[in-house]
Amino acid sequence: MLYSDAPFIDPLLSILISLLMIYNVFKNLKRILVIILKGTPENVNLKEVWQKIYELDEIVNIHDRHAWSMDGNYIILTAHLALDQGYNLCRQAEINKRLKGL
Repeated sequence: MLYSDAPFIDPLLSILISLLMIYNVFKNLKRILVIILKGTPENVNLKEVWQKIYELDEIVNIHDRHAWSMDGNYIILTAHLALDQGYNLCRQAEINKRLKGL
């Protein structure tokens, strides 16, 4: 060795760096698996979302509803909404805009 006679430092630092990397992998593994498996994001209160949707007068039923995250930040919500009557396409587009604003 150039400055000291301690040949154990290199393997010791290699092991410590490897342990740090393994720790970070396991720390982030749950969050990554939720994203990959399209699980429901933890930071979204779905009951509150459904309640706000039900507050619209035209909505009578919600089923086949799903929420997932594409990258941890961008959240996608899909649902089949039953309306109280048959609206024309312009009125449906207006309801859709109101839903996107929630």
